[in-house]
Amino acid sequence: MRRHGRGPARWLPLALGLWVPGVLPAQVEGAPASAPAGRQDASPTDAYAQGMALVGEGRWRDALEFWERARDSLSAAGVQDPRIGLGFVEIATANDASDLYDTATEMVLWGLSGSPVDAASNAVRAELERIRVILPEDQRREWESLDDASDEEVVRRIKRFWVEKDPTPTTPENERLIEHWSRIREARGRFVQNTRSIIGTDDRGLVYLRFGEPDRSDHGFLGASEQEMRLRLPGARHSADRANLRRYDVSPQYEVWVYDSLNDQGFTYFLFGNVDGTGPFELVDGVHQLIPPAARSAASARATSGGVPAEHYLQLFYYQDLSVLGGHFGRRFGELERLWNSYTERRRSYVSATGAAPQESELEALEFRFRDEDTYNPPNPPQVPVLSEFEGRARDEIVAQMVRTLSDDGVPLLVLLSASAPRLTADFRSAYRQELALPGWTMRHSLIIRDQDLDEVGRLVRPVDPRQADVASFVIRHVPQPLHLTVTAQTFQEAPEADPDDPEAANAPPSDTLVASRRLPGQVHLVPGAPLDPDTTRFEMSDLLTGTPLPPGIDPEGLVYDVLPARSLWRRDPLRIYLELYHIGRAADGSSDVRARFRVVPIDDDGAVDPEREALELDQVRLTPRGSTYREFFDIALRDQAVGRYRLEVEVTDGLRGETLRRVAEIRLVD
Repeated sequence: MRRHGRGPARWLPLALGLWVPGVLPAQVEGAPASAPAGRQDASPTDAYAQGMALVGEGRWRDALEFWERARDSLSAAGVQDPRIGLGFVEIATANDASDLYDTATEMVLWGLSGSPVDAASNAVRAELERIRVILPEDQRREWESLDDASDEEVVRRIKRFWVEKDPTPTTPENERLIEHWSRIREARGRFVQNTRSIIGTDDRGLVYLRFGEPDRSDHGFLGASEQEMRLRLPGARHSADRANLRRYDVSPQYEVWVYDSLNDQGFTYFLFGNVDGTGPFELVDGVHQLIPPAARSAASARATSGGVPAEHYLQLFYYQDLSVLGGHFGRRFGELERLWNSYTERRRSYVSATGAAPQESELEALEFRFRDEDTYNPPNPPQVPVLSEFEGRARDEIVAQMVRTLSDDGVPLLVLLSASAPRLTADFRSAYRQELALPGWTMRHSLIIRDQDLDEVGRLVRPVDPRQADVASFVIRHVPQPLHLTVTAQTFQEAPEADPDDPEAANAPPSDTLVASRRLPGQVHLVPGAPLDPDTTRFEMSDLLTGTPLPPGIDPEGLVYDVLPARSLWRRDPLRIYLELYHIGRAADGSSDVRARFRVVPIDDDGAVDPEREALELDQVRLTPRGSTYREFFDIALRDQAVGRYRLEVEVTDGLRGETLRRVAEIRLVD
């Protein structure tokens, strides 16, 4: 391990003192009975109801304008009504009013700020359920705890969810929120065999909400053809058997959706149909749920010459209908057909074929296996929680770290370092690194600061320079209030020169205008803990900054620290750690007694210690501060460690004060 005496290159000035903008609400009064169409006002207590009344009259634009005006008077009264915000985006998307999507985003976030009105409780819980539909399974379990939470806590969690799902945080519109409600609109128009789901559709609507349009689909009615019936129950003397079997064949409706990109091992299938043959149209685990219960009875076995329950005939017939879709449907039909054919003597003319059914135990063995697979180990289940135009799409790359520090005069600060790389083609990427400049391209990092209600209270923008490793620094005052920080990185390029022969050239932007690339901005969301303690009688320690040394040729001027921030590192690169100590105890002769211990502990995916890999523990290091504050870099070689996740633990003890502080950061080694 190596230590470096050089601390931060220089402190940037305090860039931002957090502020909360004042609200100058417009007065919204009760509407007179003669209010003209398109201009109606309301009192704060019934704004949502009056807007819905306008919607009921078909005046949906009037309703949205009315709600937008009512928002100001409600805010002046310290009231937020989630019903208005959610109703606004629902109606705007239902009418494809794209010109109002910016406003719809604002209205939703406003409605989810502060304490909601009591009347909005049902709307808040309904939105909670809609979000659960698109959550990964592990997060869905976490969100179950919100069932017993207050409405205030629920709206904060919902608002944070949509804030962090915004694919373009620096623009007014939250495209993912709009896509979500646009899918609800589409589902409500198409998937209404029943309306029992949380979005007012059948189960197809919920799958559509998560994954959008399937790549392929098939629908119809399941049942036995006359030809197949004569094959399995042949001969004129079995016509009564066929008639008996038809009584159990209720021809349930079915629909199958096939997605190509939910699992890299193969196609993912969703089967919908009438539960128990005649029940509600729902998403089912497998074919067994579409067979009527009566077909499983002993009485149905006595009604056929094969002596087996009718469910086994129906299972064969249903899989035959679905086999055209391939996948596990085709494979299972193949297994069933081979078993049945071994008992059914086949001739060229199926009409005259004769034979008995397989043994019931053999058929049950297959049926039980298919059922267990469908229930507990379905083929190619979704590996992604949601398919969206905006989630999973290529983004500009960004890494950001947040460090709580104290200034020289004891002011709590937050220092954020972000590093990025534009998502360019291979040739451009090479040129970008070799020449350290790429004409026509630039990258900007933005810091968006939100208060405890997740309302934006400040924004900073920094251009980044490849000569400084594409690193941006933000330093803000750390106030003792909850904060939510978003750091983004976005590539811009110069707008092309307008063609003078183009008739629309007059409307083209000037050549020095920067336009965002089609890549989505990279983003990182951070929630700081409590500010560091400025009390000079208490030993204090900054958070850990981890990364690697700056690459050769990088100009450190203007950078807060000589470190390239990173949590994932190549094994061959040294791990650079930066930390600061404050209020260090001093003896009468000016000496100090400060010691540090470093451990790199291997962990598994759940964060537990991994016993298969050995931890790296360094000897205790004696630090030599020259005053009451200590700033230092430490480099640790990890080339002999295995790839995987690690927990970096740094423990510092001030012997004179008798205090020990510990900081932890997670890193990943890659090869």
